[in-house]
Amino acid sequence: LSPDAPARPAVERYDLDRLAGEAARIKGFQAAVVVNPAGVVLAEDNRLTVDTERLAETMIGLVNNARGASRQMDIGTFERAEFEGPMGRIFVTALGDDTFMSVFDGTAKGEAGPSRIEYLVASCVVRDVVGGSDP
Repeated sequence: LSPDAPARPAVERYDLDRLAGEAARIKGFQAAVVVNPAGVVLAEDNRLTVDTERLAETMIGLVNNARGASRQMDIGTFERAEFEGPMGRIFVTALGDDTFMSVFDGTAKGEAGPSRIEYLVASCVVRDVVGGSDP
């Protein structure tokens, strides 16, 4: 690189265990899972009867399809998705290359909205500073 090259942007890192723990405090919480692109579970808090690995596998399939469709349509990168059904609500958020999914039952409709999840994700970013990190 030349000295005139622009600085590379800092990669955001997340306190994944804190993210899962904070999601678990929201009314109606059922599960929180963070997976990497290969589907490996990086953090979790699962109170569902569904196995965490199966939950992660399903989520990464949905996200990989959404990312592929975004690339093909040239509409940008996948950022977030929300699903609602008789079982409740599912929120999926990109964390760089990793993905965070949270599942809530029907009692969470008011509290577990997209803005609440976005706030949790933003509050769990770890910013590197000289002398340590500032979570």
